[in-house]
Amino acid sequence: ILNFEAASKIAGPKFSILQGDGAILEIAIVHWILHKLRTKGFFPMITPDLAHSTVVEGCGFQPRGDATQIYKIHTDAADVESTDLCLVGTSEIALAGYHAGEILQG
Repeated sequence: ILNFEAASKIAGPKFSILQGDGAILEIAIVHWILHKLRTKGFFPMITPDLAHSTVVEGCGFQPRGDATQIYKIHTDAADVESTDLCLVGTSEIALAGYHAGEILQG
């Protein structure tokens, strides 16, 4: 169910890989929890892994030279051409873009 040895090759000690029945168990638990939350009005969303740089900057992420937390997408192998898209690690940035320009009530 847990493979610590393989995970340590990938990320070092203290990590594990769920495999086989372990992976199925995690998927089942997530499905069960999502079902319970939906009965209470929760609305699940899976957001893009990319966002426009204006959305990323609007969330407070600013370029800081080599220490930047912004990873831009380049369109060619020479890394010369760049899009305005950035990788995002969590859905908060994409959800901020989803609600950009809105006043949320609640």
